[in-house]
Amino acid sequence: MEDRLRKFTALVDTGSFTKAARELHLSQPALSASIAKLERELHAELLVHGSRPLELTDAGRLAYETAQQLSSQTKSLTEQLAALERKRKNLSIGMIDSVANAVFSSENPLHGLDGQADVSIVVNNSRFLLEAVAKGELDLALAVTRSRTIPDGIAAYFVANEPLVLVCHTELAPAMNRALSRGKLPHFIAYDQLSATRRLVAEALRERGVTPHVHFSSTSPEVMLRLVMLRRGASVLPYLLVREALSNGTLSLLGATDGILIYRRISSINKHGQPPHTAADSVRYAVRQALQALDAEASARLRTG
Repeated sequence: MEDRLRKFTALVDTGSFTKAARELHLSQPALSASIAKLERELHAELLVHGSRPLELTDAGRLAYETAQQLSSQTKSLTEQLAALERKRKNLSIGMIDSVANAVFSSENPLHGLDGQADVSIVVNNSRFLLEAVAKGELDLALAVTRSRTIPDGIAAYFVANEPLVLVCHTELAPAMNRALSRGKLPHFIAYDQLSATRRLVAEALRERGVTPHVHFSSTSPEVMLRLVMLRRGASVLPYLLVREALSNGTLSLLGATDGILIYRRISSINKHGQPPHTAADSVRYAVRQALQALDAEASARLRTG
């Protein structure tokens, strides 16, 4: 009916079937049939038939006024939706550092996102990112999640597993592996006390019968890596962060013949009920692709030693 009301409005505005049909790109018989159908639907005659110039009945005037109101409301809704879309083109995304490094190490990071949104990338630890999403300071975050650490009102969707490996300086590897064979891991460099990754790593090592003796903690994997490179101990670090040092022989994988590979769950985090942003799908896809590629590479390296 809305389409026929639109045609009726064009007829009244132009004052003739010929002009209205031309404006609507219709044949005159098609327009006449549409108006006749509208009258049947409304159970009322809208035009004084046979009158020249075009004359409306009382029902016709009411239909015309209603059609104009509907047109105005539709235009207003369209403008509001367009304004909302313009507003949503600003997308603030948080990532933990290792995920950001993985995504932006690829040749075409976040391919196609430029045309969908103006993007701001915030890099911080998972705890900060969760709080920022909860406060509405971030639209989306890619971070480490565990069910008991997710605040109320936050939705978390699994994206991919990030591979972490246990490493030390190559000069320390023989002594570290001997200690591991006895279930000990001396001089362990860990994530900070409140980190979800620290608990994840501790549980994974405990399942392997290994007790780490922590002598240094940090929120920064880069700081932890520097300490490992300075022969200060062993640490579980993102595979991407240590890949080059493993390749050039500066660092060694620790563990049995196949090393120790630990996964941490990376999730996409946003507020419950937050309108979906189409650009967010591109972000999640890029993160998934990058982490899956790293997982495949890390697994292959551990198999070959």
